[in-house]
Order: sequence, then structure tokens, then C-alpha cells
Amino acid sequence: MILPERKSQDLPGPTDFSQSQAYENLWQALGNGQRQSGDFKRVRKDGSVFMVEANLFPILNQERKLMGFTSVTRDITRDLEAASAQAEADARMRAILETVPDAMITIDEAGLIESFSVTAEQLFGYTADELLGRNITMLMPEPEASLHDSYLTRYHSTGERRTIGSMR
Repeated sequence: MILPERKSQDLPGPTDFSQSQAYENLWQALGNGQRQSGDFKRVRKDGSVFMVEANLFPILNQERKLMGFTSVTRDITRDLEAASAQAEADARMRAILETVPDAMITIDEAGLIESFSVTAEQLFGYTADELLGRNITMLMPEPEASLHDSYLTRYHSTGERRTIGSMR
């Protein structure tokens, strides 16, 4: 979009943003030749609202006066929806970990602890923060600790459940 002069009404966008200090700061930075980026609401022809990530690059004339800008824009609506869904799932998991009456520990494919319930904290004497990302074998006596990684390897290669993948 090339603008002959800076006018708020020339830019599409929500009225509340175009009347904000952030909008003024955006134009001032572009006028100073600084690239700007941010997330913005936009409206499609059909009236639906969506979010974009925009990178704005100023176009300056020989006198270094802002003549316009180019924009690289990406629709981030689905990314934001996925992040919101993940946040909700994380909140549900935290609620479960805080209230489950039995010790509950989850691990990833490599045997690293991903979650540790409040009851597990009380049982083992560690806080979740002390254990997250560490190998589950630190909570096992020998010989189980030494054998555990081989159990995981067998399970991943064969799908055969012995202890791995079962409730205890």
C-alpha cells in the first residue's frame, strides 16, 4: 500500500487501534525507517474477523520521508486457536494432577517425566519442578532402574506391553 501522506483513515483496521497510542507509535517508527511487526485483527469481505501477523517495511523517498510500506502478512488464526486449545488441555491436566487421589506420573517416549501429581510429590518427597524432564528411573530401585530403558526400547519397537503401558 502506497500512501501519499500519513492519514489514519487511509489504513484498514479496527477503529479502536487506529485511534490508539500504539497506532501513532507504529507510524512514527515507520516514519523513522524502522521495520515493525505485530499481530492485528483484520476483517474479510464476508465480515469475518481473523488475526494476522504482519511485518511492515517502510518505503522512504530520497529525503527519507515515509512514502508507504510493504507488508508481509500471515493468517495466524489457526495458530492462536491451537494455542488456546493447548492452554485449555494444560489447565485440565493441572486440575487432574492437583486433585487425583493416587500418585500419578506421566513420561514421554524416552522415559522423561512430563507430569507429576501433588500426591506423587507427597509420596516420593520431590516437587514436580525437581523432576520434570528427568528420567523416571531415578524413582526406581535396582534392578528395575537399569532395565527400564530397555523395556521402553522393546515397547517402541514391538508394541508389546508388559509393564510399559499398563496401569499399576
